[in-house]
Amino acid sequence: MSYPDYEAHERAEARWAILRALCARRPQHVGEQALYGAVLQAHVETTRAELSRDLSYLEGKGLVAVKRNPATARQRACITPDGVDVAEYTSDDVI
Repeated sequence: MSYPDYEAHERAEARWAILRALCARRPQHVGEQALYGAVLQAHVETTRAELSRDLSYLEGKGLVAVKRNPATARQRACITPDGVDVAEYTSDDVI
């Protein structure tokens, strides 16, 4: 596997771990610390900056809703109905 393929695979795995963690905790919002832990438990190397980019990507796809606290720069996310469909394999959308 070439380096770009590995990077793409890692990002997809991280996004999948985020969706599964949010699906398990729905309808609650989940903090970035817990999401960071979920990604690490999926054996995906990531940084907090990458986690933030992954949340923005998933938000742009309409799969998660993110609340940002400008004072602390912390984020909390929850899964949307479309995100649940993807996480539960009831949608053909891919991340």
